[in-house]
Amino acid sequence: MRAPEGARHSAPLRAHRVPPPGEHRRPASGARHSGPSRKVRLRRTLAVTLLLFMVIVTTVELIRGGDPSSTQAAAAVPASSAPQAPSPVPTSTTPTNAAEGVPAAASLQATSSVAGTATPSPTPSVPVSGSGAITLIELPNDATWSEAASGRLVRVAIGAEGGTGADSAEFARTVAATLTDARGWQERDGVRFRFVTPAQEARGDRVDLTVVLASPTFTDQLCAPLETGGEVSCHNNGRVVINARRWLTAVPWFGGDIELYRHYVVNHEVGHSLGHGHLECRGNGQRSPIMAQQSLGLGGCLPWGWPVGDGS
Repeated sequence: MRAPEGARHSAPLRAHRVPPPGEHRRPASGARHSGPSRKVRLRRTLAVTLLLFMVIVTTVELIRGGDPSSTQAAAAVPASSAPQAPSPVPTSTTPTNAAEGVPAAASLQATSSVAGTATPSPTPSVPVSGSGAITLIELPNDATWSEAASGRLVRVAIGAEGGTGADSAEFARTVAATLTDARGWQERDGVRFRFVTPAQEARGDRVDLTVVLASPTFTDQLCAPLETGGEVSCHNNGRVVINARRWLTAVPWFGGDIELYRHYVVNHEVGHSLGHGHLECRGNGQRSPIMAQQSLGLGGCLPWGWPVGDGS
């Protein structure tokens, strides 16, 4: 008897084996897992991570290596936004507070053209901190002090912090020569600077102005609340504070003439004590006014260190 249409003979049923727990069934012949294995993916992840780490390290090193001011000012303020000192008044009434402002660190390190010659910034070693104590200085035997015959009397003492790396006798000699020069404030303002010895000060003689050489750290302390940033000098409460960093290195746009810069910085800060405020360059190629902030730049002027004959 024929089977109905469409029917097929079925093969005998075979027993179906169920694998025990934990046993993986082998893939059929020719079958493969798609995508990379776990080990390959792990290796790729490690390679990418290592590459990113190397990029970050290289970037940090480039930043550190390309910053010439890293040893001077941790957070320098650009010269364009430097704080300006309040308008000073004569010392005969109220002491003046004045600072040149905090320069951009790069501006003190970059080369600058003076009289057509690019001069690199000098980089002698300058201690950041000294002893933190001021010692008054006697004038060296070869120093001269020429007190004017007339004018308002200003009694001046000279002192220095220990451990600045500068020669204190040379400092006193230069201050004396600067204040009593014919191109100085005695001629310009009609004042009379009189030197007060350490012995006279000790016995109680009056001192109107003390000119002090101080380390960058001590300068910041003596000038506070004025901001000197470990870089510049100031006049504050009857004391002219000359930053040893600037005394020893000057600034590049003075063309290596450190003696002229020293005359400038003393005359500038003493000018604040006499009531003079800041000025700006009046024209390219002119001598800079003594009360211009020449430690921050010349603005087109030529460097000048004296009140007499300047471009004010």
